[in-house]
Amino acid sequence: MQNEREITTLLCDLGEVIVEVDHPSHCRKFGELCGIDPEYVWEYMEGEVLFPLERGQLSSEQFHQAVCERFGLELGFAEFAYIFSDIFELMPETVEFLKGVRGKYKLCLLSNTNEMHWRFIDGRWQIGELFDHLVLSHEAGARKPESEIYHTALKVTGATPEECVFFDDIPDYIGAARGLGINAIQFMYLEQALAELEPLL
Repeated sequence: MQNEREITTLLCDLGEVIVEVDHPSHCRKFGELCGIDPEYVWEYMEGEVLFPLERGQLSSEQFHQAVCERFGLELGFAEFAYIFSDIFELMPETVEFLKGVRGKYKLCLLSNTNEMHWRFIDGRWQIGELFDHLVLSHEAGARKPESEIYHTALKVTGATPEECVFFDDIPDYIGAARGLGINAIQFMYLEQALAELEPLL
């Protein structure tokens, strides 16, 4: 069924939509440096410090200190940040799609990320230039699937939920968006996402 309101705004996730993410990569490197199982490194990060980092409750420097102290790593901040961030590969087909629709729709990046990762990604590929608005969890003070970050995206774009389509690869984040009335498509690959987008336009 077509929406009663015209789609004006596309909200787009970053990881596994615009860039592929290899989280085990930095865990393997940190694990090798300190002789610890990479899975334990990831369990600690995800369980204790990664989400506060992504909400902006923990600074990059505090995160660096916490991880190094936990595992006895002797790494300066710059080297640590590089290892932590060198886990991405560009998905050029999505970039080309976004370039093609910019100007036709308002584009908003809506991502759970952190300062180190965002600086790395934007510095390498200038992703920020694709978008009219950036809603990054570490700046917004909330992360998906928390409702606050979706409300922030609606506020900065000036769009109603019905006027938006949100692309994300994680079902829980899609469900949270739909719960707020936002049209949402689980992104598995570009052709599939565009096929599901077409009936909404």
